[in-house]
Amino acid sequence: MILLLLLVPPAWYGLAGAQAATRDPIQLLVEYRNLVETYRRDGVDGAEAHLKKADAERVGGAIALLEKTRRLDPLLLDTRVGRPELGGWSMPLVAAAVLLHADVFLHRAKKGSVDFQHLNFAGRLLRLYTGSEADPAFKVRATLAVAWMRQITGDLAELRRQLAAARNEFFSDPGIAMAEGCLEEAAASPRAVHQASVRRALARAVAHYERALSLDPQFAEARMRLGFALLRLGRADDAYRELHRAENDAREARVAYLARLFLGSLHEHTGRLGDAIAAYRDARASGPRCQVAAVALSHALYRAGDRIGAADMAREAGASDPAACEDPWWSYDYGQAWKIDVTMEALRREIPR
Repeated sequence: MILLLLLVPPAWYGLAGAQAATRDPIQLLVEYRNLVETYRRDGVDGAEAHLKKADAERVGGAIALLEKTRRLDPLLLDTRVGRPELGGWSMPLVAAAVLLHADVFLHRAKKGSVDFQHLNFAGRLLRLYTGSEADPAFKVRATLAVAWMRQITGDLAELRRQLAAARNEFFSDPGIAMAEGCLEEAAASPRAVHQASVRRALARAVAHYERALSLDPQFAEARMRLGFALLRLGRADDAYRELHRAENDAREARVAYLARLFLGSLHEHTGRLGDAIAAYRDARASGPRCQVAAVALSHALYRAGDRIGAADMAREAGASDPAACEDPWWSYDYGQAWKIDVTMEALRREIPR
């Protein structure tokens, strides 16, 4: 108790509520623990109802208290049973808190509000979630989910720091290497930066994807992205080899779609229009209602002299409902963010108890 009192600044003292005040830091941690337990029991909707009454500064203060306690005594929080001297906190509760703040960020983002504060809270808690009682598999997946959320926001500088720390902790995990490659590809977006910076970022992306594949040779999405990065770097032969294998290895329709779309682009770039048309038709088979492959096919048909076919395909693309297909190309710069919902659902079911 004396240790905790020394750690807590006066601004963090006090019970919830405008009129109450106390100098007991245990109460601060109990208050935060109750919020996390509400999330465990009632999900993000229940937690949101309590967060509307909570002071974000107090939540940040409780996390800071856990951080300082961990620095002074690393073993105190490394327990599966709640410690009374920490307001009942334990390592499984830290895991639940990570998901609470990630879920709040996601819940609000889907309503059009980007709340960086909760994403930052999740990142701080992930750094606390370590030790003998932390589940490494859970931490890897939670780290990736938070990383994908951060990539959507475009906060690439903080994402780079987060993934560098994750690489140091989980060097042999192909998912972390993949996420770093996606980060560099986002930094190399032709919509974002100058050509010299693009080539440097693409070279870094290639290195990360190659490391991911050295750890998991069947990682078709990493191979597809490696092939596209090589294509953008002008290494057509290497790109073809990787994209062709990615197409064959792909288990998800979106990976096959993108591999075929990029193969079509490669063939078109190298003057093999017949092969380009065939690849674009294959992409259309993977995503029948996706407009990008239809437009690419129309362009290739036009270049090949099939004006009628090109016009028909262009009309079909224009008449299709964009909402009928979430074209993977439009979210390409967001890396594996397409996996956020399914990953978060699995993590919610596996919150350590």
